[in-house]
Amino acid sequence: MIRVINTTRESDLSFTEIYREYYRRVYNYAFSRLLHREEAEDATAEVFLVLLQNLRSYDSKRGSVATWINRITHNAVENYCRKAYRHREFPAPELIREKEGEWEPEQPVNRRAYRILRQLSEEERAFLALRYELDMTNVEIGELMGLNPAAVSQRYHRLLEKCRTLDGNPK
Repeated sequence: MIRVINTTRESDLSFTEIYREYYRRVYNYAFSRLLHREEAEDATAEVFLVLLQNLRSYDSKRGSVATWINRITHNAVENYCRKAYRHREFPAPELIREKEGEWEPEQPVNRRAYRILRQLSEEERAFLALRYELDMTNVEIGELMGLNPAAVSQRYHRLLEKCRTLDGNPK
């Protein structure tokens, strides 16, 4: 069993413990970006493969396990999207159409949220997923995207207003 020593805690974490604790968060993030169960499962597998390959390089002095996993998750899903786009492995969001009876209740978002997410661009879904799926702060998102925290906050405000409008509930 591969174990990583976290010097900020007395105990250490195994890959199995990390997988159990973060699987749902990683999968939800991937699904909110890709909007397809199979692609989200593939991207999630990619994330955990990268985590396994890099487990020994984790350094608690550079950030928490959650921050480290969030960064790997974001980068792995971005890479998956770029690779899939180059190879046209999944349809562009504008080609996706929800058909009656195809809704799968085990998906991590409800029908209303799914309808709104489908109307957002990939970039907008990615931005929301950082906050609501990976639970990152404005500072963390700003560092990841090269923005200051105030710009991140303003961008979220505008995007949430857009979501309300798409849902038929403008302010």
